[in-house]
Amino acid sequence: MAAAACAPLRAAQAAAGPPDELDAMEERFDLLAAALTSVERRSQQLAERLAAAQAKHVEQEDLLDAAQDAICELQFQQVASREREQLLQQEVSRLSTLLEAEKLQSSLSQERLAGALGEERRRRERAERTHRDALLQRDEALSELQSAYSDIDAMQATLADSALYVRQLRRRLLELEVRSESAAASARAAAAAAAAAAARDQGDPSGAFSAAAVRAAIAAEVREACACAPEERRRRIRALQLRWHPDKNPAALRPLATEVSKMVNDAVDRAPRDEPGGCGGGEAARTQQQRRASSPGGGGRD
Repeated sequence: MAAAACAPLRAAQAAAGPPDELDAMEERFDLLAAALTSVERRSQQLAERLAAAQAKHVEQEDLLDAAQDAICELQFQQVASREREQLLQQEVSRLSTLLEAEKLQSSLSQERLAGALGEERRRRERAERTHRDALLQRDEALSELQSAYSDIDAMQATLADSALYVRQLRRRLLELEVRSESAAASARAAAAAAAAAAARDQGDPSGAFSAAAVRAAIAAEVREACACAPEERRRRIRALQLRWHPDKNPAALRPLATEVSKMVNDAVDRAPRDEPGGCGGGEAARTQQQRRASSPGGGGRD
């Protein structure tokens, strides 16, 4: 490259002057060529160094970009760490607040628990007192119940004695009534017997004390009894049957009482049964009344 550059110079020197000048010119050209060669070498070295510098610059740029990326990452991490630190500080504050609240609640819970325990003890004591009072009231009630049972037993015994006394009084009253009715029946039977005897002595079979008249009187009395209420009817017919029962009359009047009793039973059986006050009993009633009339003591009161 230096020779090519020096060729025109040499041609110009050859055309221009003598050899000495040419030699001087050649030496100068050689010096210039050597200088150019050294310049070329230096330029090559510089180019190589420039290329190396450029490569190193690229590498440095890459390193710079990486460093910038790292710086950005570090900045981002720093921001994230600051945010995380702030979040941690907020969490610490929240946890501190919660801890204080827990402590306050724990103290309040302990106070409430102590109050609840005290209230439960007082309630238990009241329940125990109520239980003791209930036991005392139960014992008192049991004692009162026992005394009431004793009073009831005494009253029942008194009522039993009273009932026995009342039964005795009723029996005595019944006996008195039976005796009074028997006495009245005996008096009436005696009067009827005396009248019948007088009628027989006078030979008047159709007199007022004849069998037909007695039957008619009994039938009238039975009809009058049947016209009464059921209870009164039963009482009057029973009294009529007792009045003429053979066992309720003296021995001297028993034949007459037997006949009159048969008349009474016949009158009761013949009484009309379809009337409101009817008291006829039919054949069964007649048989039952005959059995009562024929049995000893059958005319006793129920």
